[in-house]
Parts: sequence; C-alpha cells; structure tokens
Amino acid sequence: MKRNALALSIAIAITIIDGAFKYVAIKQPSFFQEGCLDSIFCLFTHRNYGIAFSIPIPIWATLVVSGIIIVSIFYLAIKFYKETSVYAAPTILILAGALNNFIDRIINGFTTDYLIFFNLSAINLADILIVSGVFITLWYSFSTDMKKR
Repeated sequence: MKRNALALSIAIAITIIDGAFKYVAIKQPSFFQEGCLDSIFCLFTHRNYGIAFSIPIPIWATLVVSGIIIVSIFYLAIKFYKETSVYAAPTILILAGALNNFIDRIINGFTTDYLIFFNLSAINLADILIVSGVFITLWYSFSTDMKKR
C-alpha cells in the first residue's frame, strides 16, 4: 500500500510539473532555448501532432485509440490496486502519463514536448512517467519469472 501511495504522489507531482512546463512552452516559447543544434540536451517547444515518435495519425484516431488505452489502463490500475499487486504502482505511473498527454492533446490539438535530446528525440515528463511504469512492470515480470525457475 505504501508503494501505491508513493507512486500516486510521484505521479501527481510530476503531472503538475509537466503541466507547468507545457503551459510555459506554449505561452512563453521564448523561455525555452531557440535552436538546439550540436547539443546533448536542451529545452525547446516541439508540437507533436502525431503519436509516438511523431508518427502522423489523424487527431480523431489518436484520441479514440488513446481513450480506449486509458480506459483499459484505468481498469488494470483498479484491479491491481484491489489485489494489492506490485503492478499497481507502475500502472498508476503509466496512467498518469497517458492522461496528461491525452488532456494536452484535447486542449491544444497536439502533445507538447519540451525536452530535446541529441537534437533527435522530443519528450516530456509525462512520457517519462509512461516509460518508467513500463520498465518497472517489465522488471517485476522478469524478476518474478526468474524466481519461478
């Protein structure tokens, strides 16, 4: 239970910080560095109109698919929480990140990315929540699998 409360607290805190960064990136783009060439990391406003890796898909399809995925993850989060499963905490992280990007897409028509790495990948803190939750889930799965052997 403490693990779930901690995951929820982390998810809420990162969601608030991510929302603030997204707001600043949209309303005050000059706050972020212009031109990130030849740098490992920089802050720059990137509007992702597609899905992962900016793959272009119509907004209506993205919202429908995202909505279905979010409802499924929400169902799993409740199920895992009730079962006091170790998977509840990472599922909470995934759900928070997915909801954050979904709301951003509804409000702006795109997902706001602002962390640029190697001038190649544009992400935000919500993406980090999602990836962290997936990695923790995989880690739990593999460690449980190893114990069974």
